[in-house]
Amino acid sequence: MNLICGWFQGLGILVGSAIAFSANGAVAQIIPDNTLPNNSQVSTQNNITTIQGGTPSGSNLFHSFEQCSVSQGSTAHFKLQNPTETQNIITRVTGKSISNIEGILKADGTANLFLINPNGIIFGSGDITLQSGNLTAALSGCWCPCKGICPCPSQC
Repeated sequence: MNLICGWFQGLGILVGSAIAFSANGAVAQIIPDNTLPNNSQVSTQNNITTIQGGTPSGSNLFHSFEQCSVSQGSTAHFKLQNPTETQNIITRVTGKSISNIEGILKADGTANLFLINPNGIIFGSGDITLQSGNLTAALSGCWCPCKGICPCPSQC
């Protein structure tokens, strides 16, 4: 569990109020950073980017990306090996860019999707669809799956 707690240092949860809205288009980019024990596999065919693999821990599935953006008219599909067992898909962005979400975010089953990017997340003004459970967007701070929200990274 310490690996997972360390995974979240410098990241955290600030939901909703700090999310900016923009009409600008973005190039769809989902690039794994290869920092997890089981890394994500990303493939794109036409306008659908499929994300598989990741590191499971109990009912959570972790993904880590250098970049994560979905352009208008595109779909990011988090394909789950065990859709009935996965309750949360926790995705962090470790690169220096803002995530631009203007297309469809989709996950198998009813899993909740957590998107964490300390550089920011911009949701476009078009129709953004989440096809799974709930979406939580996080921008800065620290969050540990074993302790919840931590006020300071040293407590993770």
